[in-house]
Amino acid sequence: MVPAIDISLVHDLAAELGDFIRIPSVSSDPRRREDCRRAAIWLRDRLEAAGASPARLIETELHPAVFAHFPGPAGAPTVLVYGHYDVQPATASAWSSPPFEPEIREGRVYGRGSSDDKGNVLLPLAAVRAILAGGSSLGIGLKFLIEGEEEIGSPHLDALLAEHRKLFACDAAFCADGGMFGEDACSIAISARGGFVFRLWIKGPASDTHSGLVGGAVRNPIHELSDAIAGLHDREGRVAVEGFYDHVRPLESEERLELARLPFDEVRFVADYGRLHGESEYSVPERIGARPALDVISFHGGGGGGGGDDGVSAVVPSRAWATIMCRTVADQDPWVIRELVKQHIRRMMPEGLAFGFEEKDCFWDYRVPEGLPALGSAIKALEQIYGVKPLLCRDGGGLPLRRFQDNLGVSPVIFAFSRDSEGCHGYDEHFPLDGMRLGLASWTRLFQILGNARPTGDRL
Repeated sequence: MVPAIDISLVHDLAAELGDFIRIPSVSSDPRRREDCRRAAIWLRDRLEAAGASPARLIETELHPAVFAHFPGPAGAPTVLVYGHYDVQPATASAWSSPPFEPEIREGRVYGRGSSDDKGNVLLPLAAVRAILAGGSSLGIGLKFLIEGEEEIGSPHLDALLAEHRKLFACDAAFCADGGMFGEDACSIAISARGGFVFRLWIKGPASDTHSGLVGGAVRNPIHELSDAIAGLHDREGRVAVEGFYDHVRPLESEERLELARLPFDEVRFVADYGRLHGESEYSVPERIGARPALDVISFHGGGGGGGGDDGVSAVVPSRAWATIMCRTVADQDPWVIRELVKQHIRRMMPEGLAFGFEEKDCFWDYRVPEGLPALGSAIKALEQIYGVKPLLCRDGGGLPLRRFQDNLGVSPVIFAFSRDSEGCHGYDEHFPLDGMRLGLASWTRLFQILGNARPTGDRL
């Protein structure tokens, strides 16, 4: 039976999440390197206290990963849980409360990483404790791999998995990152988009120059950058890069019907996020989960020279830059698409203009194989806890799950409980207490279902 998930247990978990949030493990900030290590140690110690043998850090070239193993009975299947402890940066001025000083308000834990991914990572650990505290055995061998570089593209995950292939060997894997569709629906994501990130920079004058001296007579890099960005899409919002859509896998009619079943409220979506844009022949859930996208995620130039917070410094800046992110889908090679986008930009640039690219991460899309037994177990667990069969959705973000297929030969199932409305990567990020309660019950039930299963061949 599923242990009762009472409110006191959820409140204890919320307090534990608060302690985790207080460690500002921002993987992209070199000044936070020790904080990332502190977060890894904090998590290792809790896994060890829960009974893992061993629980330890595995070093990478940047931030350590956390590994823990709960050995199972002889002949029992082994399950791997993946997640991450690192978080996005947070600008405190945009938040209602300090991002690394968690608060509980209106039944939600507020703080950076509460939803992505610290809250989700703690749920399977809490489920282990609940099962063992009830006097039951897990019935499976259980491994945790929690990395500290997901928010910067998991640059060392491939090497980590390849080097420690035997350590991470498993019969099934589950990803405690991602989430459910919409506000209230019970759903499970069966895919995630791939993509890439790069920075485009443009150089103008040798240094920032008084606009009264050169304005109107020299190229302004902000103007040139604006022209380049405007040329990435046509007026209807389709990506204007030649060849961009050539290898996008078409949606089958059944796939479109599946996405149409999701409880999408267009009026509410527009009220929350603004006017619709993009491929009008596709629904919004299709655009987000099954179609590629190209976006500018940061843009900067000027504002220096003591102009203050309002950026008024009356100069033509010497440099401007933008960070461009692409989300790719099935059958698109992100490395090929990245080169097509760069070629498109090169063709748009006026002769003699100095510009260049700084490449960041690049990663494949992911799709859970049809008929995967572990997916069936996850669906069964959610159905038993929520009382309805989960809808199948698609995660519009990126997850490094193809790397588990490539290195371990296992296909992870996305089993996470974040929602679109919880402010992931934005301000006032939060995780509802009720989401914790349902997530904890669901992980507990999943482990019990897996413990009653036996491997078929070499996989669950």
